[in-house]
Amino acid sequence: MKYKCIIVVILLLPLFLQPEDFKDVNRGLSVLEINTSPISSTYDGGYGTIFNFVSSLSDNPAILSNIENLGIKFNHYELGFDMRMDDIIISKNMAKNFGFMLGISYFDGGEIELRGEIPEDQPIATANFSDFIVSLSGGYRIYKELQVGITAKIISQYAYIYSGITSSFSGGVLFCPYILKGVIISFELDNFGPTMNFGESDKILQPSRVKFAIGRRFDIKRFESNIGVSIGGYSKYYISTDSDSLSFMESFKNTFIDIPKKVNCKIAVDYLYDGVLNLRSSYVIGGENTIASFGAGLIVRKIRFDYSYTLEKDTGGSNRFSIGIVY
Repeated sequence: MKYKCIIVVILLLPLFLQPEDFKDVNRGLSVLEINTSPISSTYDGGYGTIFNFVSSLSDNPAILSNIENLGIKFNHYELGFDMRMDDIIISKNMAKNFGFMLGISYFDGGEIELRGEIPEDQPIATANFSDFIVSLSGGYRIYKELQVGITAKIISQYAYIYSGITSSFSGGVLFCPYILKGVIISFELDNFGPTMNFGESDKILQPSRVKFAIGRRFDIKRFESNIGVSIGGYSKYYISTDSDSLSFMESFKNTFIDIPKKVNCKIAVDYLYDGVLNLRSSYVIGGENTIASFGAGLIVRKIRFDYSYTLEKDTGGSNRFSIGIVY
């Protein structure tokens, strides 16, 4: 009970901070976790990643949520490219209200270990899988306080479960009501459709993910330096689409019932010096596999180098390195 009260106090704290509206940049894309690079959304304008490399040992939460007493661990590698442009002028009525992002990535899962029940947590089988993903996202600022984003993905997958071409859709909303003094509320529905296999006669359904978040960011500016602090909480839930389980709408309804049980609090701090040096860190309180992350970025003549490390429970950590062009 004491733990829950602390989280509630932290979530309410942003209401008493100095209010701040959205910046002019289109934030519709930021609500979606759709690109291979976690840093492109930090720039007001455009940013293109020409090389992404990710190495990590992690769990697959979508599968873990759908298979009882069966863990799946894999060491994966990822190569990717993504390009983002904000505030695109399409017409006078849509001037600087639209943004888009194109992402291409290759994901190699390496060798997967299927594990049995704990304490007999021993590998019972191994397999391999890989994905080639192309995604296109669009973000639109309807009003200053309301922005939306949508993503479509085409995935060519070779996996231990099935192989073929699949599709996936995601959508999200960012809301910053003036009455809440700059607090940002977001709602995201990921893998909506849900994903199905076009390469075989049988449809392969995977669980969709619903994420609700509320938070507040404020900046402290001193000369050429800027310190940003973000604080808030989020809850996410996987909706099963199996024919033997609850219907999609019933699972969707249960999502909101379970939100208080799945609350995570996240605190993030970032430092930007003269627009060329970026340091950042974050810490998550709750039941997430991710505990903390640390990163650093440097821009040299429009070329950005970035490295980040994510600390995870039980599964080691993830290393991410990218090279990009700021335009």
